[in-house]
Amino acid sequence: MYFGLSLLGGLWMPATTFPRWLQDVAEWLPTHAYAALGRTIEQSHAPHAQDLAVLAVSFVLFTGGAAWLYRKDTLKA
Repeated sequence: MYFGLSLLGGLWMPATTFPRWLQDVAEWLPTHAYAALGRTIEQSHAPHAQDLAVLAVSFVLFTGGAAWLYRKDTLKA
């Protein structure tokens, strides 16, 4: 999952080289938001609210998914 998110989020190559529709998708991936957050802090700028929101929503979704899978797994044991 991380491999796909990194590739589509523009961590391995600039997202500007993607087709426009894929650039639009990349803007909503947590890996893209994480990289953008790092760049803005490095350049002494304030982070964008969209990047922070994408990271917060991704955190909630992935944490909820992990908790659900953990509960599901412990019921089988």
